[in-house]
Amino acid sequence: MSYTIDFLTPNATTTDEVARINLLLQQLKKGIPQMPRQQLEEVLDEGSVVAIARDDTKKIIGMATLIFYSKLAKGVVGIIEDVVVDEAHQKQGIGTVLMERLLAIAQQKKLGSVYLTSNNARQAAHRMYEKLGFKKVDTNFFGIVFSYTE
Repeated sequence: MSYTIDFLTPNATTTDEVARINLLLQQLKKGIPQMPRQQLEEVLDEGSVVAIARDDTKKIIGMATLIFYSKLAKGVVGIIEDVVVDEAHQKQGIGTVLMERLLAIAQQKKLGSVYLTSNNARQAAHRMYEKLGFKKVDTNFFGIVFSYTE
C-alpha cells in the first residue's frame, strides 16, 4: 500500500479528517477526550504544523505535530507531539517519513532545537527517534493537569 504525506491547513479540515485524527489520538493514548474541530483549527491558526499520512483512499493513517515556541535562553525551539501511525499501517516507515518532514521544516525555520516526549512503553518509537538523531536529555519532566467545569 502506498501513502502520501500532506499538511493540514487552517479552515480546510473536514469532519471526516477530524474523526480520523481522533481515532489516531485514541490509539496514542486510550481514553483521551475527543478533540473538537475548533481545537484543531486553533492549533493550526497558532502556526503549528500538522503533518499527515494518507493512504490510497485519502484516509488519514498517521500524523505528527510540530509546535513552535520562544524561550528566553534558546530562541525559537520546536516540540513534536502526537506522533502516531494507525496500528494497521505500522512498520512501513510512515512515522519516520512524518518525522523527517517535520524536522526539515524545523531546519528551514532555523530552530535551535526540537524536543519531544515519549511514553516508556513505546520502545519502537524510541528507536525511530534515536535513528533520526534524537538523544535522551538529562531532565525531569513535570506536569500538572487542571480540571474545569463549564
